[in-house]
Amino acid sequence: MKKDVLHVDQFSINGDNAQGAKQEEILNSFISRVETEVKTPFTPEEKVQMKDNAEVFLKEWIKDFYQFPNASDEFNNDALGVDMKSISLEFRTKSKEWKKYPYKLEQGQFKLDTVAIQEKHTTYTSNPFQSTALEIAQELIKLVERAQAEGILNTDAQTSIRIAEAFRVLKLDGYYTQDKGHNLIPNPSIPFLHKINHPKHTQAMLEAIIPKQKEQE
Repeated sequence: MKKDVLHVDQFSINGDNAQGAKQEEILNSFISRVETEVKTPFTPEEKVQMKDNAEVFLKEWIKDFYQFPNASDEFNNDALGVDMKSISLEFRTKSKEWKKYPYKLEQGQFKLDTVAIQEKHTTYTSNPFQSTALEIAQELIKLVERAQAEGILNTDAQTSIRIAEAFRVLKLDGYYTQDKGHNLIPNPSIPFLHKINHPKHTQAMLEAIIPKQKEQE
């Protein structure tokens, strides 16, 4: 089935891209710091494990380098010059932030997966009925815009709800919000909802088309 784009949350995409880029630098810096401390570069697979659960992975991985089999882990780590407590603390403190964003390895470095972020914040029609409703809504938008231009459109917030509700098959989370007067209106952050209201301030999906007589010149 062909899926049509229903909503792209560009605000969230921009936010994730900005914050994810900052966490990308922190993540790569952490792994580089540990590689320096253990004096061994990690393989791509090992870097992924470091990103996801450094404490568990490193605890077992480093045992291959122990020089004193009968001594404690702490003694062996000290002998290797590896401060496991510091590494664990840094991982616990920082990983909860970088884990919020998707990354992929490119040439040994983690890079923010902007395509995955775009997809995460894109909503598609889920069935042919929704696709048909969206097509009709988009056609109606053009007619409403023409009615606005001709001055025959009543832009009343409550009437906008009635026609928006007629397209409830396209309903998304956060479909409704409140304006400054605490009136319930279709959410202006959803593109196909805010396409129509009036030329200067688009806030609602589709205003009810209620013809009105033009003032006589």
